[in-house]
Amino acid sequence: MKRKGIIFGFLLFMTSGIILSSCIKENHGETIALIGDEYYIKDILKVIPDSLQNKFEALLDFPQGAVPDSLGDSCSYVVSPNMLVSTNLWNMSSPIAQPDVYMRFSKQHNGMVVMELAETTIQKTDTVYVMGNDNAFTVYYVEEKSLDLGISVKRGVIMCGKLTSNGLSDFRMIFVVLEAEGEQAPRPGSYYYYEDRDGLAEKCEWPYPDNQ
Repeated sequence: MKRKGIIFGFLLFMTSGIILSSCIKENHGETIALIGDEYYIKDILKVIPDSLQNKFEALLDFPQGAVPDSLGDSCSYVVSPNMLVSTNLWNMSSPIAQPDVYMRFSKQHNGMVVMELAETTIQKTDTVYVMGNDNAFTVYYVEEKSLDLGISVKRGVIMCGKLTSNGLSDFRMIFVVLEAEGEQAPRPGSYYYYEDRDGLAEKCEWPYPDNQ
């Protein structure tokens, strides 16, 4: 029964949490709080238990440094097949398939980029940080959300990969809970690690209508 409760809470958390929410034009209890690159890794790692530090740092393996090559002016990518590969909430026997995720980047400037992130029919837009070396990149932000069942979370989100002519190779996403409130909320230090399992988040046409 306890395991079912954990899985239900996880599914609710991910269904509600994969979509970005605007911190400029709308506020429905969800905001994006941007932080500089000198702080965000410390904020994320400080909640990871010592017993998981080596594993988590190995999963990250993200590029730091100067602003990378442009992610593209309005270039769109799809993460498919999108697989949950690892979490510290329970022991996983095999990856779990997740809905495809679409991303579109534009207006990259001085270490920031506008990113549209969409799952199914929902589309949100925000400005997030980007850094990297040459064709390797990391996109990151801190997200605060109010979910159902009285759950509120603050989590760090990291996306990384390499720019290629066909898309984003070795694409990975990691969500780390920094703070959480609510009886069924995931504990701080919980993380969810995803991969595009065919090794490439391919370039694609944006499948959703523009809000312009």
